[in-house]
Amino acid sequence: MRKKNLLVTVLVAVFISMAYYFMNMGKSSRPIVDSPKITSPKKGLSEPNEVAPKKQGAQAPADEVAVFTHLGHSMTHELGRYQWSNTELDAILTAASAGMQGAIQGKNPIEFIFKMQNSIEAREAAMEKNEPLEPLGPEDTEALGFILAMQSPINPWKPSKEEQQAFLDGVRLGLSNQKPAQTFSEESIEAFIQKRTQQIETEMQKEITANREKNAAFLAELVKDPAVKEEAREDGSGFYYKIIEPGQGPHPKDTDTVNVHYHGTLTNGTVFDSSKDRNEPISFGMGQVIKAFSGGLSKIGAGGRVMIYAPPGAAYGDRAAGKIPPSSLLIFDCELLAIE
Repeated sequence: MRKKNLLVTVLVAVFISMAYYFMNMGKSSRPIVDSPKITSPKKGLSEPNEVAPKKQGAQAPADEVAVFTHLGHSMTHELGRYQWSNTELDAILTAASAGMQGAIQGKNPIEFIFKMQNSIEAREAAMEKNEPLEPLGPEDTEALGFILAMQSPINPWKPSKEEQQAFLDGVRLGLSNQKPAQTFSEESIEAFIQKRTQQIETEMQKEITANREKNAAFLAELVKDPAVKEEAREDGSGFYYKIIEPGQGPHPKDTDTVNVHYHGTLTNGTVFDSSKDRNEPISFGMGQVIKAFSGGLSKIGAGGRVMIYAPPGAAYGDRAAGKIPPSSLLIFDCELLAIE
C-alpha cells in the first residue's frame, strides 16, 4: 500500500487547496528567502495575485464569519484521516492561533516538517496495521499548528479576532472529519475573495505610495555617507552596502553555501527577522536568497561584516512578507561566518 507521509499530505491538502481558493501573497517564514509564487491550477487564475472575475449573479455571503469557518475546513479536511485525539487537536489549534498572532516569525517550516515526519510515518504505519496510535509529542503538534498558521490564506486579509477564531473552528472541524454548519458555493466564495481582495489592494496601494516616499527620503540621507556604495543593476535589483569589516580570503560566489549571522530591520527600526536575536547562525545557498542579500555578502570574505540596504526592487517589491510591509526598504547587518 502506498504510504503518505505528512509532507505529501500537507503539500496536497494545503497548497492545492490554497491555490484553488485563495490568492497567494508570496510570504516566507524567513524574510531573506526568495520565496516562490504558487500558480493556481484553476483556469483564469494564472497569476498569484489575480482574482477570477465574479460570475454574473454571484454575491458574497452575508454571514462572512461563517465563510471563515468554511475556509478553515476546506484547508484541512484532507488531514482528518490521521485520527487526531482531542489533546492533539487542542495543542495544534493553540500553536496555530499563536502562529497567526505572529509567534511564527523567523521560524523555518522545513525544520517543523523534519521534526514530525518520523512520528507521522509511525502513525501511518500503525493505522495500516490497525495498531494503537502513538500520540504526537509537543514539538510535533506545535510544528503542525505553526505550518497551518504559516499557510493560512486569511492572513493577508487582516481578519478580526472573531474571523480568526471562526477560521480555527473550521480547522478543528476539518482535522476532526466533521463538516461546518454552513457551507457555501464556489461562486459565493469567489465573490467573497474578490471583495476582500479589493479592500486589501486599496489599502495596500496607499501603503505602497507612503513607503516609496519614505524610501526616497531614507536613501537621500544614506548616500551622504561616503562609506556607502551603490551596486547598480539594469534589472532594477540594485542595492547599497557599507563594509564594516572586509574579512579574509575569497568572497562567496552565487554557487556557494554560506554560514551567516544577520539582523534585519525596516527603516523605522522594526526588527522583522534576526538570527542574532535567536542566537542561531543560518546556512543557505547564495542563490536561494533575495538579490541584495547575496550581493552584499559577495563584497566580503569570511569573518567580514557588511551593512546591506535593499530597496524593494532588490527585496520583495510591492509584496508584503510577514512583518515586512509592501514596498519596504530592508536593512541587514550581516556577518559572514564561513563559506562552506
